[in-house]
Amino acid sequence: MTSAPDAPFVLDSNNLWLVGNPDGTIAVLGGPDVAYLNTRDVTGDVSKWAESARIGTTTTTTHRSLELFGVVFSGQTLEELRKNLYDHQVTVNREGFAVQWLNLSGGDEKAAKEGSLYRRLNDLFDWSVHGVKVPAPVKTEWDRYQLGTGELMAEVSGLAQLPGVVAELEEENQALRDEKDVEIRELKKGGGGGGKDKMIAALRDALKLFL
Repeated sequence: MTSAPDAPFVLDSNNLWLVGNPDGTIAVLGGPDVAYLNTRDVTGDVSKWAESARIGTTTTTTHRSLELFGVVFSGQTLEELRKNLYDHQVTVNREGFAVQWLNLSGGDEKAAKEGSLYRRLNDLFDWSVHGVKVPAPVKTEWDRYQLGTGELMAEVSGLAQLPGVVAELEEENQALRDEKDVEIRELKKGGGGGGKDKMIAALRDALKLFL
């Protein structure tokens, strides 16, 4: 098989998209333009996509390097980009727009892309992490998070802590209930009296806040 050319594949269109593969390569997909994606509510038809190149050092690749806005990815830098794309499970274009495949088939990745849909993410891939300066940074509804920087992962990690926080609050809530129960019992031991009855009623009303 003829080896891949030394010249890098130039990502010179916003309609070319990159996806990191588990086999150590990056696939270049010809996909719908951003205007088309903006007309979709959530998902789109996978038939709009077709692989046009594959970048890496395996026997299946068409190129060994990638060029994006003057920055060339090869060797270690190419692998870092591939891993970042693969870890986030996103397909991105040179502007940072990102989409994610929906594996509705329950099968492998190839089966998923042949019979599934994709969804547009309201997140941007942060090319600056890889030393790329996008000439006209996107400032739209797409820029909720900067994928690839760890910011989104930090948000997810924070959400993972919520069960523990809720458990602590429930313990505090129970302690307050127990404290109020003790106060009510002490008041009852003290005998009758209209003032005490009112106080008991007030304490019971306060307890409702924690039930």
